[in-house]
Amino acid sequence: MKTPAYLAFSALAIALTGAPATAATFSYEATDIVIEKEGAGKIDAVSTTFNNVTDLFTWSSTVSADPTTGAISEDAWLVINDGPAPKKSKKESVIFYLDEAAEKVLAYDYDSSKFGKSWKYTTLLGSEDLEVTTDGDQKTYAFDWDLTEINGKTDVFGDDWKGAAFDEEIGIWYHALGDSAIEYEGEAISDLSFTGRTAYDISDGGSVVLGDENSESVPEPGTALALGFTAAAAMFTKSRKQAA
Repeated sequence: MKTPAYLAFSALAIALTGAPATAATFSYEATDIVIEKEGAGKIDAVSTTFNNVTDLFTWSSTVSADPTTGAISEDAWLVINDGPAPKKSKKESVIFYLDEAAEKVLAYDYDSSKFGKSWKYTTLLGSEDLEVTTDGDQKTYAFDWDLTEINGKTDVFGDDWKGAAFDEEIGIWYHALGDSAIEYEGEAISDLSFTGRTAYDISDGGSVVLGDENSESVPEPGTALALGFTAAAAMFTKSRKQAA
């Protein structure tokens, strides 16, 4: 006969598995990028992922020198969301500043009226390490960031706040900066200067739809918790029988 405790465990497991599984890791990758105006060298490749359960965000961009001028990016800024382009938005998206010399990334809230100067008018949300690697005439910038706290700041920025989340759609606005320098006052940026810029603007300012091959389903927390309760119920029943 099933004990009341076992029945309670089982009922909770069933209730938890009743919710639809929507969790996934979404990814985007572009190579062989062609940009007409390359003021800060070439952008050879970009890739990014986002997990909508853990809020883990990853980014990688590979750049190389312009074969004619020798210009190559030294820093960059990045805005990324689920589309559309944040041209007229405030308090919706994160802007990341990638500092090659300091090997760190800083996050601010993006103000479209200030564009790349958002750092001067908005709030520093945090920083993470930037990995910079060199392979021949190419450089790669890469970082990963648990954005749980930043993406959850709807209480600060309002219900339109997206942070840097994306899912079935993605928008990317990545600007590589040449002959650049970032200065600081404490932890915050106090000045950012550059003389050249190469912009990777996905889908001409819009967003693109990711195909099924760009998403990987993962168990949502309720499903995983339900499996744990089921196992716990079985162990509980076994221990009761042994004790008897």
